[in-house]
Amino acid sequence: AWALDHLASGLWMRGEHARSRQILRESLSIFRVMGHQWAIAASLSHLGSLALEDGDADEAASVLTESLALSRKMGAKQRISEILRDLGRLTWRRGDLEQARNILAESLALSREVGDRTGEGWALNLFGRLAQEQSDFAAARKLFEQAQALFDESGEPAAIAYNLDNLNRLASIENRQG
Repeated sequence: AWALDHLASGLWMRGEHARSRQILRESLSIFRVMGHQWAIAASLSHLGSLALEDGDADEAASVLTESLALSRKMGAKQRISEILRDLGRLTWRRGDLEQARNILAESLALSREVGDRTGEGWALNLFGRLAQEQSDFAAARKLFEQAQALFDESGEPAAIAYNLDNLNRLASIENRQG
């Protein structure tokens, strides 16, 4: 089952999203038969992230909600924080910005509680994106800069690049508005 999970990750990175999600569902089925709760929660979370990236809001909501419930039951705070970030993004996409902020605030608090500096950076990045969407560019810049400091500390190249792209987009918007 773990081999299928890893295969799904590789396929997704190659752009084979549909096949990746299909294989993740197979892996999840095996973990369910085994009764391995931690692995079920992990597979559900992974599947939810991929569904969210693919724009499948209904599947994302379903599997992320199930994963969150299992993760809360197990007390897996870091995983809970990760799932909440995805649920926050989903809620934002569905137009409920206030609820998205509440969900992201819980994610941020949990990331800080468990010392997950990269997770803290991702939550701050999402808050920055929300601020930018609301045309609060000063707040967005501050949040992106805080996230960048955390990503620089962690040395995670994808996070660094993503956040720098957000800072560049913000600078472009600010320049256009004079």
